[in-house]
Amino acid sequence: MDKKKILIIEDNSDFAMMCSFALKRAGYLTSIALSAEQAFKEIHDQALRLIMMDLTLPDFLPEEFLKKIRSLPNIKDIPVILVSGREEIESICQELGCQGYLKKPFDFAKLLGLVAKLLKTS
Repeated sequence: MDKKKILIIEDNSDFAMMCSFALKRAGYLTSIALSAEQAFKEIHDQALRLIMMDLTLPDFLPEEFLKKIRSLPNIKDIPVILVSGREEIESICQELGCQGYLKKPFDFAKLLGLVAKLLKTS
């Protein structure tokens, strides 16, 4: 498998590490950002193929964050998976133009399936 890099933006470090572990076991490269500020530093990586982000970042509203990254030429077409425990995550995902969503808690097999699907079509 071609190693594809995924940026995990999640303020819960334990949850981010568990997602990273599952993705690495499946053959992906991962990078973790615990805040939007950290994510902006990671986002210019040319190898980045997918972003998985928590809906509630402590330092940025999700719509502002997505608007900012969508203005960057090398990032604008990268699929984004939105993650949250909120019941209305599906409609929020559609409103924000994200390509996928996962409602916490979720099975890691579901994460891997969605990642594989999005990377295959991107």
